[in-house]
Amino acid sequence: MNIHKTHSKKDILSILQSLNILVDHKLSKREIIELLPKIIENAEYTKSIPHLTALKDLFISPSLKKRLSVEKKNLVMIKSKKIINFATNNFDMIQIGYSNPHEVHNDALFIHHYGDIPTVRRALKLYNTYNMKVGHINPIISLDIQHTLLEKEKIKEMKNPKFGYRTGKFILKFN
Repeated sequence: MNIHKTHSKKDILSILQSLNILVDHKLSKREIIELLPKIIENAEYTKSIPHLTALKDLFISPSLKKRLSVEKKNLVMIKSKKIINFATNNFDMIQIGYSNPHEVHNDALFIHHYGDIPTVRRALKLYNTYNMKVGHINPIISLDIQHTLLEKEKIKEMKNPKFGYRTGKFILKFN
């Protein structure tokens, strides 16, 4: 089975774990790849990976996880913070240093590949509220981070008290 070289052993193991397939962590990446055709027969497919062809497409395509060098991450963070600052200052271009909406759009396009970073997601969310935006830009988020975000959202929903009222006759007893 062909697997794109950008997938690490950890990426492959996490994809298999999301399909309820347990593989020994002591195996090398090459050994896991050789076992894949036999292993994926027992997979329990999910919403994110609904069938075998989607799984094969996922392995053939490059990994969504972007591994950044220190310099590149610093550049992404600076551009993200600049967009956040732009949005929190009521989209005032002169104060932040942008000369036109296309510069903001170019910065947003540059950072949208790194959606695993929370600052990038926040910057793009704020950018998408801008009236004069050139186009709507969504961050590219890996499957692991998507699952983590969904779990956090479920926990928040359970934590928030829900208001409800009932009508009818009730008896109150005080001691």
